[in-house]
Amino acid sequence: MRNRLLFAPMALPERTTGGPTIWSVGYAADEAPGFLRRLAAHGIVQIADIRTNAWSRYQTDFRRGTIERLFSDAGVAYRFFGEGLGGKPDDEERLTDGRPDDGKILDDPRFEAELTALIQWAQEAPTAFMCGCGWPQGCHRGRLLTPALEARGLLVRHITPDGRVADSLAGAELLRTGQASLFD
Repeated sequence: MRNRLLFAPMALPERTTGGPTIWSVGYAADEAPGFLRRLAAHGIVQIADIRTNAWSRYQTDFRRGTIERLFSDAGVAYRFFGEGLGGKPDDEERLTDGRPDDGKILDDPRFEAELTALIQWAQEAPTAFMCGCGWPQGCHRGRLLTPALEARGLLVRHITPDGRVADSLAGAELLRTGQASLFD
């Protein structure tokens, strides 16, 4: 089912940390207009694309060239960070037995360099890092980026597919299933 709700701007709760805020969002089954409405509802004006490959087979609006134009037309800045922050690298240095290895990704100098660049860019304006997964649990947004950003003092706010906000992975799991995860 496509998200076709129009969201009015919402009052945001007070921060739960003293650090700056960065947002996490996935486009999932959204089409570009619905995704842009979700961003606007939360005041997001910069998107950091953290997909390894900025391409989607089924969501053609989210292919790199198309999405850059759509964001530009909507007044949203776009920047690609997938080389270092993507969760599906295909180079041997970040793989084990042919599969992405989270430990190797985190230890790679490209990860640290792009994470630092993302944090600096996010200090300029409200920024969300984006991939194709609707929910951050199990996705590299939750497994890799959220802990790395929180370790640097940032509050990561997850925008869910229905437009709600969770300030933790456990909170996002509660919104998704109605039950907190046993592992968070």
